[in-house]
Amino acid sequence: MALAESRRANFFQFARFGSFVGAGALCYFLYVINLNPRPSEWSFVLATLVMYIQFTAISTRMVELTIERAQFSCSCFYGLLILCYLELPFIEEAYIDSKAFDINLTSCRFIMAAVAINTRFSLPWQVLLSLGQLWADFNAPSGVRHPAFSIFLQGVVLGLTILGSHTLETCVRSNIRAQFHCSDAESLMYSFRGMLRGICDGEALLDSNLRIHVVSDCLKHLLLTSTNLHGKSFQQLLDPEDLEKFRQFIQASASNIPPNMSTPHMPPCLRVTLLGAASTRIAVDLFHVPISKLYGSHDPYHLIALKEDSESRAPPESRMAGPEFQVAQPPKLSRTDSDGSAATGTGLQGLFHELTEMSLLVDGSTPFCDVRQVILRFRHSPLSQIPSLRTMVLPTQWASVHAAVLQFMESQEEGSVTQSSQLPPMRCRMIDQSSKKYNIAHLAELLPHRGGGKLWLRLGELEEGTGSREQFLFQTRARRSRRGGAHSSVMD
Repeated sequence: MALAESRRANFFQFARFGSFVGAGALCYFLYVINLNPRPSEWSFVLATLVMYIQFTAISTRMVELTIERAQFSCSCFYGLLILCYLELPFIEEAYIDSKAFDINLTSCRFIMAAVAINTRFSLPWQVLLSLGQLWADFNAPSGVRHPAFSIFLQGVVLGLTILGSHTLETCVRSNIRAQFHCSDAESLMYSFRGMLRGICDGEALLDSNLRIHVVSDCLKHLLLTSTNLHGKSFQQLLDPEDLEKFRQFIQASASNIPPNMSTPHMPPCLRVTLLGAASTRIAVDLFHVPISKLYGSHDPYHLIALKEDSESRAPPESRMAGPEFQVAQPPKLSRTDSDGSAATGTGLQGLFHELTEMSLLVDGSTPFCDVRQVILRFRHSPLSQIPSLRTMVLPTQWASVHAAVLQFMESQEEGSVTQSSQLPPMRCRMIDQSSKKYNIAHLAELLPHRGGGKLWLRLGELEEGTGSREQFLFQTRARRSRRGGAHSSVMD
């Protein structure tokens, strides 16, 4: 289909040029008819008029040029060339030079072979044109002095036109095929890189010199920089101690490309350290896949995926926490115990095994009955992994929060608690214990509960937290200044 579109586009350009040439030729032949009205000149006028009308209708888009009409127009032009060859012996030399006209017809043969870009279509017409030219040579008034040489020359012309048509068609087919392959490769590359962004922390495409050919925003976020990394050597982002190890890793991985690329193989992995902004060091697992013959390159390109070590950027507070603040892990149970095996899940998925009741406050006035409030009730047993305040609160704040809870419980048992007790802003993570990110609760208050030994803890005005203690203090003070309330110190 793409080759047929190329043929149609070629003939349209040929028609635009032929309309101007046909106008000039038609004017000259009309002038010749006026001076010497003979049937041979009239045949040239008729052939030129048909060609001019056809080319003008196509070039002005009066007629929609389809692929079938383009092939029909090529056949008509070939037929007009044969007619001109048959009239060539009857030309009077007074106004038209037969030799110059013969040369012009031969050049038109080569032009049509290039315009058609179809060897099978052009071959029979070119043979007929060669026979017509031989007939014109043998029937010329001067005759042929060397018949064998004339036949040989016509064979050479026929071979050159067919060879030129075949060569051009082969080149166009190869070019179209290469464009499709390049487009498919780029589409597959973008799709694969898009998938890597969903499962990795960063990815980049390196050229054969290990320069960043295409960089993604994920890599910039990983390095905490907004600098354009295109064309920069990836080795400049590595720790100097890992450079030699990285070069050997890339060389070994590229040399192990399987001869059959369809053979599945696991990408190798290397632990390296990246140097980000502000001299930050990011430990990552680097996966490498060599890509041969990408963008027509003889040397392989390199697609790398980066997976950050989550422990390399632990919050400063978690590093400062001593052994007394470490969260106690529940005892591991045997796989034979069904309850124990269910409780070994981490995060929200593990909590659902301990969930016994769920109460939802549903807003019936919304189109989809939005859930406004959720109350969960968990199974309580010595081996259960239900959420605890100890695992939710930041380790450095646990002592202060625990003391406030005990004090509120004592006041509640004595009956002196009638309203809520405000707590300073605190950092905590939600009931998903697998999360390593602590959010900031600017509103924290304790509420009495009618049951003995229990109380309500309300956390509100939540904001996504960061690993910086200074930024936490800054956000807390900014929130207090906006609220205009009394300033209270942040718990240590």
